[in-house]
Amino acid sequence: MNDFFLQSIVMPVCTCTRNANNEVSLANHFGTAFQISPGYFITAAHVVRNAHVSARENHKLYGLVTKGATGETTSSAFCEINNWEEAPAPYDIAIGTSNYMFQPDWVFSCLPISPWQDVYSYGYPESAKFSENEAIWLNLRYYKGYVQRLSAGEFVDGNSSSFEVSFPVPPGMSGSPIAAVYKNRHQLLGVAVGTSATEWPEHSITETLENGMQYQEKKIRIEHHSRINDITLLRNWAPHLLRGVTLETLINRRMFLNITPSPSHG
Repeated sequence: MNDFFLQSIVMPVCTCTRNANNEVSLANHFGTAFQISPGYFITAAHVVRNAHVSARENHKLYGLVTKGATGETTSSAFCEINNWEEAPAPYDIAIGTSNYMFQPDWVFSCLPISPWQDVYSYGYPESAKFSENEAIWLNLRYYKGYVQRLSAGEFVDGNSSSFEVSFPVPPGMSGSPIAAVYKNRHQLLGVAVGTSATEWPEHSITETLENGMQYQEKKIRIEHHSRINDITLLRNWAPHLLRGVTLETLINRRMFLNITPSPSHG
């Protein structure tokens, strides 16, 4: 896959302004989303929620930075988000609709998530963003690693809603896909939703000075852990946006649903 093709699948979630000449200026970057079917995308719920609130409060538009209307051009375009719906708790996942019609090649994973399983991701971290004279360039960054912990979230029907992988999920990467290649298919396993930190004292000394005061020195080790929502547990989720169609059916059958967007989050 080349960089252009990957940018057709995974897009930044941003707010913007549009002038009278229909020219767009990006304002803020909130995270990453990925296309699952023509007109439909997945992201972290907090990403689209924050973008929506910011757009409403600052009188801006919010949407996806795509490759044209269908992903077949190298030029970038801004595609407004029509509507979105959050998955049931405890998942930090949302499905949304736009007028971007690119068809990706995901399939819903048939693999059980297991320790040391090879996985990959890509998205738009803040550290890869470049700004100059109020213009913003958002660049992809690619990650590859393995599953390092299976139980990293609340349990749903006996299954952990989240797992950890060995690479970070820095700011801006929330909403990115976590996938594995199996039988030459790109199988969706999860959605990156954030990073948690664990800290503990690695070394500590306490000394009493000549004046009787105590001097204490501590060395703290901090470990960051990426948190991934397991999307395979949502295979039977049928959002209202899909009118009875499950998430797995939409992705695996590569369906195009002619659904009029609802303005419930407008």
